[in-house]
Amino acid sequence: MMINCQQVHVLNIYTIKIALRGVSPMIWRRLRISGCTSLAQFHHVILIAMGWDDDFLHKFRIYGKEYGIHYPGGAFYADDPDDVRIDAFEFEPGDRFTYTDSDQFTPRFYMLSSMARLGAPVSKGRRLP
Repeated sequence: MMINCQQVHVLNIYTIKIALRGVSPMIWRRLRISGCTSLAQFHHVILIAMGWDDDFLHKFRIYGKEYGIHYPGGAFYADDPDDVRIDAFEFEPGDRFTYTDSDQFTPRFYMLSSMARLGAPVSKGRRLP
């Protein structure tokens, strides 16, 4: 799942809608992220976008597999979230995955949906859409 972003000729930009499940009115954010963004970086983007602290454990569930940070005594994840890039999943418009942030007593669930993928040629000094 390693993507070498230094050798990418077309940079995929994903528009992601993040919606908090189980609340009314709906709380959501729309973000654009690079396909070279790691899951660890994406976790921090979500925290910043939602205005939250990094107080609880989290995990992504993508295509039936869970990804997160392993802590002693906690869940084990086979893949390092610093090495797994968004592009590795080859998301298509409408694909969905979940992100869970939990203190084990009051889990917060988010539905994330890959809304679109824009391929932009990479060139030095080019401004991304």
